[in-house]
Amino acid sequence: MGLASGMKNLTDDLLASFKNRIQENEELSNDVQKTLDGFRKDHQEMTDILNANAAALRKGLARGEKERLSTFKALMSSIHGTIASIRKEVMAIQTSTLNMINEFATDRKQMAVELNTSFAQGRAKRMKNEKNRMK
Repeated sequence: MGLASGMKNLTDDLLASFKNRIQENEELSNDVQKTLDGFRKDHQEMTDILNANAAALRKGLARGEKERLSTFKALMSSIHGTIASIRKEVMAIQTSTLNMINEFATDRKQMAVELNTSFAQGRAKRMKNEKNRMK
C-alpha cells in the first residue's frame, strides 16, 4: 500500500501543482489583459488628444488664413489708394506744368512781339535820325 499511497500523494501533488499553474496562468492572463486594456485605453486617450489637437490646429490655420487674407486685402486696398493718389498728384502736376508752359509760351510770344516792335521803332528812329543827319 505504500506504493498506492505514494502514487496517490504524487497524483495529488501533480493535480495541486497543475491547478496552481492553471491559477497562476489565469492570473498572468488577467494581468496581461489588464495591461493590454490599459495600453488600449491610453492609446485611445492619446488618439483623442491628437485628434483634438489636429482639429484645433486646422481651426487655427483657417483663422490665420482668414486674417492673412484680410490683412492682404487691406494692404492691397491701401496700395491701390496710394497709387490713385499718386496718379492724381501726377495729373495735377502735369496739368500745372502744361499750363505753366503755355503761359511761358504766350508770354514769350508777347515779349517777342514787343521786342520786334521796339526794335522796329528803334530802327525807324535811327533811320529818321540818319536821314536828319544826312540832310
